[in-house]
Amino acid sequence: MATLASLFGGLFSVIVLITVAPPLSTVALAFGPQEYTVLAIFGLVTIVGVASDQPIKGVLSAALGLILASVGLDAFTGAQRFTFGQRELFDGVPLLPVLIGLFSVSQAFNLCVPRSAGVLTGKGPQLQGRNLPLWSDIKRCLRTLLRSSVIGSVVGILPGAGTSIASFISYNEARRHSSTPENFGKGELEGVAASESANNAVTGGTLIPTLTLGIPGNAVTAVFIGGLTIHGLIPGPSLFTQHAETTYTLILSLLLANVLFAILGLWLCRYLVIVTKVPGAVLGPMILVFSVIGTYALRNEMFDVWLVVAFGVVGYFMERWRYPAAPLVIALILGPILEVNFRRSMQISHWDLTTFFTRPLSLTLCALVVLALAYPLWSQWRRRNNQK
Repeated sequence: MATLASLFGGLFSVIVLITVAPPLSTVALAFGPQEYTVLAIFGLVTIVGVASDQPIKGVLSAALGLILASVGLDAFTGAQRFTFGQRELFDGVPLLPVLIGLFSVSQAFNLCVPRSAGVLTGKGPQLQGRNLPLWSDIKRCLRTLLRSSVIGSVVGILPGAGTSIASFISYNEARRHSSTPENFGKGELEGVAASESANNAVTGGTLIPTLTLGIPGNAVTAVFIGGLTIHGLIPGPSLFTQHAETTYTLILSLLLANVLFAILGLWLCRYLVIVTKVPGAVLGPMILVFSVIGTYALRNEMFDVWLVVAFGVVGYFMERWRYPAAPLVIALILGPILEVNFRRSMQISHWDLTTFFTRPLSLTLCALVVLALAYPLWSQWRRRNNQK
């Protein structure tokens, strides 16, 4: 069911990408520094508001990311900021070591501690019988698949959001609409279908702001933008006009990738499940070794290796103390976009903050920021009323 739901969500997001991206790319021509400033703020507000049950911890995590984003040479004056004389930090804190440290090395440390001595205890799962779910089960999950795919695509379009957020929202919505919510968390197929279709639907949605506005939806698309730029492909309307052949080939390759991974997933799942039997004490050091090798191979700098270990420790304690790592990473990505465009807006308007409210598109984005701030408060108020 997880594989079929992923296929459904992925194909749905490709359709959304083909439908929405070309017309949205023309809107990108109207984006100035004011719009990019508010868009970056919107991304930060969205990720902080949704990524954590405790918004204060999300705010603190995002604040740390913004501080890290200020490291490097000032884009306007060239002055050094928080580099401590380290030439490796002149271009800012490198993104990939931060990602590998927070999400990979931290998990390796977590697997190595005594309380996580093994991924599974006992013999581990034994796959028997049919691979595909019954048609009656698929039919029962169709509404959940469609709802979750829509949620995943919308969350993917939002700057800063990602697969984890889409999965949690879709899972909660599926449980809320289910006639048997008590089965969720015990292997309920609707829960599996909801989270898996949503996280794959994010992929197509994330590419919409990436290809049309140059705003990364997550860390992966930030790297993707760098790859496009290296080849002279600048995100925006030109991708769908001058470089249409390359762009639509990319979109079709995403379609093909979803089909191929579903075929391989259904064929190999019986064998891949064996990896869950590997003890954490073995799996953790393996992850750590490959993480260090991959980090060093990026720039051939030992500084990056120490950086990835340091962020691995930070990520371990953040997870242990329930501080979300996603706001930190997204703030690190959006921080430079926010700073450069805000300062550019202020130079254009002679430090008049009303410039963000005098442009229709910027004013619309400001309204979205207000809604994003108000939504958690409204949800909390509604939850309290339901409890009464």
